[in-house]
Amino acid sequence: MILRIGTLNCQNNEENRLNKNNCASKLASEIINQNYDILGTQEITINFHKNIMKYLIGYNSYGNYQYNELLSKNIPLLKDYNQSNKIFIRYKVNRCSTFSLPWVPLKYNDVKRGLKKKSITKRIVTVVNINIENNNIYVLNVHLDYYIQNVQEKQLDYLIRRIDKYKELGYIILLGDFNLTTDDEIFKSFITKLDEMNIIRVGVNDKTNASKYRAKSAIDHIFVSRKFKIINSGTFDIENNITDHKAVFADIEI
Repeated sequence: MILRIGTLNCQNNEENRLNKNNCASKLASEIINQNYDILGTQEITINFHKNIMKYLIGYNSYGNYQYNELLSKNIPLLKDYNQSNKIFIRYKVNRCSTFSLPWVPLKYNDVKRGLKKKSITKRIVTVVNINIENNNIYVLNVHLDYYIQNVQEKQLDYLIRRIDKYKELGYIILLGDFNLTTDDEIFKSFITKLDEMNIIRVGVNDKTNASKYRAKSAIDHIFVSRKFKIINSGTFDIENNITDHKAVFADIEI
């Protein structure tokens, strides 16, 4: 059995929030046309999500928002910008949870730099548990800090600890925008730790975010348990008004 899995940062921008140029319909068509079984997304706002689901036939979506949805309705800024790491999936989900990642810098200089770069925001990981052909699988979808290294390190350490628990219960699919390339030392260490858990990175190395950013190779990544055979992998270009990232995909055999 072959599964198509993927990750895509959908960009929290005005066009998506207000559904200009039919962004929601275009993204739903992209998901359907590319025949994803599981797609982890990042930066999906409340209104964008509601509009996507009008068109996304045959899929369910899972994952809470960064900030409490009821609370954010009464705070205009949060109401517009509150975002989630939605997992769009064709399969029955047994359980879904959304966990907070470490996201507050502890050093004054990091706080100052983070505020200047607007990188300080609550970060989350969405986790769903599914069962396919008697395989118990945990799918994790993340979006890490993009600027403060010690925060990134804490977030990676958190993921290692959580994955270490799940791997005793089933197999792992990890998707997301890590804001790190394979040249970053902390990400190299993360890859090595996962490899020791029999979880391997899908070898997509082409640059996945816009050329204006400094990364020279992929910052969006997929990891899977070594149990799964990787049949095919690569990237898809998406219309610019939806995102400034490429979608990363992998076809895996169960």
